[in-house]
Amino acid sequence: ELCYLARGAAEVGVGRSWVPDIAGGYVVARESGIEFANWDFAPLGKLPIDYVEVRYVASTPKILAELKAKYGSIRNLLG
Repeated sequence: ELCYLARGAAEVGVGRSWVPDIAGGYVVARESGIEFANWDFAPLGKLPIDYVEVRYVASTPKILAELKAKYGSIRNLLG
């Protein structure tokens, strides 16, 4: 999913995963200009070092800003 974002084949990625499971895709996506935020759209500048679950939304800065303005939180889309 994160590599699809990096390649431009998808516009937004929303997920919940453990740090080791997304670390590689995170690096690839970041290098291509994709930014990450938590489900409340607070920026995720880097992944935690600990083995924790990360709830993220990933896209271009423009799309993240539009989603934040429209929904405020990913939880508002799910519930």
